[in-house]
Amino acid sequence: MKKNLLPLLALTALAAAQPARAQAVFPPSEPPSVYGPYVGAAFGTAQARRGCPVAIQGGGRVCDDRDPSWGLFAGYQLNRYFAAEVGYRDLGFVRATAPTSSLTIHSSAWSLVAVGLAPVTERFSGFAKFGGYRVLLESSQGDVADAHATGLTYALGAQFDTGGRFGVRAEWQRYRKVDGGAFYGVNDYDTLGVALLFRLR
Repeated sequence: MKKNLLPLLALTALAAAQPARAQAVFPPSEPPSVYGPYVGAAFGTAQARRGCPVAIQGGGRVCDDRDPSWGLFAGYQLNRYFAAEVGYRDLGFVRATAPTSSLTIHSSAWSLVAVGLAPVTERFSGFAKFGGYRVLLESSQGDVADAHATGLTYALGAQFDTGGRFGVRAEWQRYRKVDGGAFYGVNDYDTLGVALLFRLR
């Protein structure tokens, strides 16, 4: 009986050792290092949700409230769940056109936000942003002064980390109640697009 058990025990021990040996030869990939400083660039579209300000409506003009948008950002990820980020975003132009005239308003924004991340897998996370903005409004009408506005901004998105230093985001962000005064009026600006992220270490 013991003679019959010895070969069986040897086979069992050999089978149990194979997974450990395979793991030693082909160890599982480590989760991406997501901590520390990073920089990035964003590309997409921007829309003035409330259309053209009253000052540039009427007179047979047609309002174009959507434009290409780009941005740059830098941040520091404290851990798997939290980061802080500063960014610049070109919000594009709002254009009012007529057969004999046209008027445009250009908007750009600086923002400082806290980022909360919700990991789904080792490489994929959802995230939300909340913070403040400082917007500059500029008009093509020479006798109208530039205006500044401050307020709240927030965003929702998803992020995929490649496992090296790079990451990819898809993101929607709102700059809420941008108040430029009597001429520029009050508007909400939305951006939608993708971003490329590079970790500095």
